[in-house]
Amino acid sequence: MNFRGNLRIGLDGRPLTQRRSGIGRYVFELSKVLHEELPDAEFFAFGRSEMTTPVQSSRWHCLEEKSRLSSKLPGQFWIRWRVPQLMRQLELDVFWGSAGILPARTYSTSTLLTIHDFNVIVAPKTMPMINWAASRLFQRKDILSADALATNSFGTATRLGQYYSKNAVAVVPPAVSEPFLAWEREPACSLLEQYGLAAGKYWLMVSNLEPRKNIETAVQAFLAMKRAGEIDGVKLAICSASGWKNRGLIRLLNDSRALGVTQLSYVPDEHLYTLLRGAKLFLFPSIYEGYGMPVLEALACETPVVTTDLPELREASFGLANYVSPTIQGVILGVRAAMERPRPTLRGVPEVPTWKNSGRLLAGVISDMARKRSDA
Repeated sequence: MNFRGNLRIGLDGRPLTQRRSGIGRYVFELSKVLHEELPDAEFFAFGRSEMTTPVQSSRWHCLEEKSRLSSKLPGQFWIRWRVPQLMRQLELDVFWGSAGILPARTYSTSTLLTIHDFNVIVAPKTMPMINWAASRLFQRKDILSADALATNSFGTATRLGQYYSKNAVAVVPPAVSEPFLAWEREPACSLLEQYGLAAGKYWLMVSNLEPRKNIETAVQAFLAMKRAGEIDGVKLAICSASGWKNRGLIRLLNDSRALGVTQLSYVPDEHLYTLLRGAKLFLFPSIYEGYGMPVLEALACETPVVTTDLPELREASFGLANYVSPTIQGVILGVRAAMERPRPTLRGVPEVPTWKNSGRLLAGVISDMARKRSDA
């Protein structure tokens, strides 16, 4: 599979920040494997601000924005309009649109677009206005113009066919990073104490404070069960970065502290897997997801999961979660069912993705694209 030659790969490096989101982890982990699988390739990551490369190597080049004015452009518009100027003299073979958007012009460079979701079609009202506008303006154009399309799930690939009559050349699923697999049966109690938690005495959520994640429904379900005396002594811990369209949610979180709702803000990965291991259950009643990496990570820690009954979330959880309607009553019923079932395990499930396999698949796509370009 290894490509031999002076392969030059550009990529949207905006996800490669020190504090990485789900897409950030996806791009970071896959980039590490690309580095191994394509040993003669050079990588050019484009970012508005400082990036963290997946490996320290002379083959990695961070092209960070130097213009103060250009750095103020919204991220999608920066990739669209600024990156063509930055890449013009680089003679790239392939540009990987790692975060779902491509430069408006790529000259003779072949383009690979990874599609993570169809929020703009399935859940447009949950999006920030700038993201909605960018998706409305650019997603269709990029899908129709890209030389190759990849998706993060078979569910997203199915929607790609339904919405645009296009096929993905590869489904490259997220995987579980090593810390989530190398877990101890007993969580580190001292770390949990730093967050005011005790093992088996809290539910956990991991998401931005934004409408699509449906956190308010989960909180209301928790409060209803708490008031009914079903979950005395249990907390609801929410690991959350900042979000949008969330004033009402923030008020609810503040008003619910006395009943055990606690917001943990950003939690680094090295702490997150301990929090997952110690949780009584993991809640993820999202309105829509392109995959659902947190669900997979929770199951890797053998933590019971309550999540929305969506094809993409069933795919991420291999039928091991408790699937519910994204309503207060649905979450309550799912929690009750989860507490009666044995803890789930991914051990022995052969379909569980690994970063190595996903990265090799992506490397194969890029190699094929480069060969076709050189043969043209």
